[in-house]
Amino acid sequence: MKITKSQLKQIIKEELNEALPPHLQSKVDAYEKKKRQYSITDVTPAGYGPEEPEEEEFTPGTARWERAVAAQKRVSDAFAAAGDEEEQLEE
Repeated sequence: MKITKSQLKQIIKEELNEALPPHLQSKVDAYEKKKRQYSITDVTPAGYGPEEPEEEEFTPGTARWERAVAAQKRVSDAFAAAGDEEEQLEE
């Protein structure tokens, strides 16, 4: 037999009420009442708020791919040039 989420909550609540002394039962009841009282809803009108940036494809042949390859080439060229300068300084 499957137990639904609401049935499980009810069983747990009944067990807590039986197991807790009266002065703690009132605290649990107050917490449950407060929890039901507040709910958060998004009331932001359509068109307002942050826009989700569209992800560019990162596959060979796309502009993003070409920028990454160019950046990698610039970095490797800079390291190669720095390595040549160090060799000249050591000689």
